[in-house]
Amino acid sequence: MGWMFAAKGESVPDVVGAHLAVKSIQEGRVELEIAALNFGLSTTMRATMQKDVAQLPMQRIVYVPGQPLLIPINGGGTLTLRGEVLDHQPKFAWKLPLET
Repeated sequence: MGWMFAAKGESVPDVVGAHLAVKSIQEGRVELEIAALNFGLSTTMRATMQKDVAQLPMQRIVYVPGQPLLIPINGGGTLTLRGEVLDHQPKFAWKLPLET
């Protein structure tokens, strides 16, 4: 489960919960499953939000690294995914990459 704050040019951002799973990487393409839900300006407890996102059907998507992928979010908005496939696991510290 990932949590994002979707800035829409307003002073208070929407809260978006997402679940993303990489199913396979073959021939430079990444097969993903994702579910995302826009909670708006919600004050709902995080555990309740996780249950709400977990109940969504996962969308199966094939992603070509290097190209932006626009994914509609249940409840409004669009999630933009950009990434690349590496030949190794990147090093992380405090949930931030040490290398790019």
